[in-house]
Amino acid sequence: PDNEREAFAMAAIRLGRQGTTLVFVPQAQHVESSADDIREVLEMEALLDRAAALPPQWSFVAADPSWEKARATVSEELGVNSDLLSFLAQGIVVHHSDLPTRVRLAFETLIRTGEAPLIVATTTLASGVNLPIRSVLVRGLQQGRTRQVSALDFWNIAGRAGRALFENEGQVLFWVDQTKPDWQVRKKERDISTLIGGGRSEIL
Repeated sequence: PDNEREAFAMAAIRLGRQGTTLVFVPQAQHVESSADDIREVLEMEALLDRAAALPPQWSFVAADPSWEKARATVSEELGVNSDLLSFLAQGIVVHHSDLPTRVRLAFETLIRTGEAPLIVATTTLASGVNLPIRSVLVRGLQQGRTRQVSALDFWNIAGRAGRALFENEGQVLFWVDQTKPDWQVRKKERDISTLIGGGRSEIL
């Protein structure tokens, strides 16, 4: 990878190959840009695979008819040039509060099929029905300059990994960019430690 965004996208893709992965992005305005980073890396990988005459590393085939319904809903609500259609073509589903209600509901149906390798979402998926998710990759914890994800929302998101009846195990991973200045790395590690060490007791 050439930069932090590409490195994060590659981490998400690697997890997506292992099983359905929820990429948690704390701010709605960054969800689609994160999904776009993943799409671009997937396209670069596909070009490299073809140039080397290798089989594609990422092969997504939509079997459930709900994918076609989702595409139609996106086209009706957001237009045929919406980036969300290019995400769906790669098996990437986004979910955040700024989506039209019909699109959000159609995407929730897709997620329940278990066919989506990658879901990029905010806390809008923190509660509700069980979802077939194996891994959760946490992009960050800051929802604003001075506001962090609450302990309740975090543990609900973390609880998506390895849900009963869907997966035998699950994993939650935090993204920490070690190329950042030391004080930023220490702050993020401290925030993570505080959240997983003491945060859970606040909601029990």
